Amino acid sequence: MAPMNHVSLDGTKFKANTSKHKAMSYGRMKSKETELQNDIDILLEKAKEADENDECNYTEEEKLEIENELEFKQKHLDKISTGKQALEERENKLHPNKEIPVSPPNRMFSPFGIAATPYK
Repeated sequence: MAPMNHVSLDGTKFKANTSKHKAMSYGRMKSKETELQNDIDILLEKAKEADENDECNYTEEEKLEIENELEFKQKHLDKISTGKQALEERENKLHPNKEIPVSPPNRMFSPFGIAATPYK
């Protein structure tokens, strides 16, 4: 064991760039894909309403906000769809004719056998 006579800290800080939401299970991809598609459909309805009805309550700023949000959600959906497709292709190569397993949600069990969701 090496002796530790001198420890120096310089106060260097590193910006973290990881997120637990960037790593998605197959089940979460499917649910998020459905959720995003529903959000996009709602935004398309709002945009259609704003375009057709000149007397609507949307200002130009709100219309632009709808457009930006729609673009953001569409890009996010495309990324998830691409990742899901890549995962499906990989799994089909590794395990042909086998369904991709969907992970069950994590659960903690008490000594009494009652399931509880973990802290978030």
